[in-house]
Amino acid sequence: MQQLPNILQEVTQQYNAEQLRQTDYFETLVAAVQMVMNTQPNYLLQMMYNLDVQEQKITHALKTQQHQQAIALAQLIVERQLQKIISRQAYQQPHIPVPDVDAW
Repeated sequence: MQQLPNILQEVTQQYNAEQLRQTDYFETLVAAVQMVMNTQPNYLLQMMYNLDVQEQKITHALKTQQHQQAIALAQLIVERQLQKIISRQAYQQPHIPVPDVDAW
């Protein structure tokens, strides 16, 4: 199921969390999460781990009503991806051109 990471990458580059909840992208993400929950729940947990979503938050999301679980997990995914983007921007190194003499 490679569709989910591709959706995340595309969406998090263009939206903040609040804007995202109001788009078709979020509905698509929720549908993808729901499908993976129903067909490969262990894979979903592995993906959440790979995305570095806190286990406590996942556990809390899974304790919600069944029809809300995919929405809660999708929100966690979006929030974590946005945190990563913000963090990368905060610690981004300025591009320093390499002189031709030092270039390989």
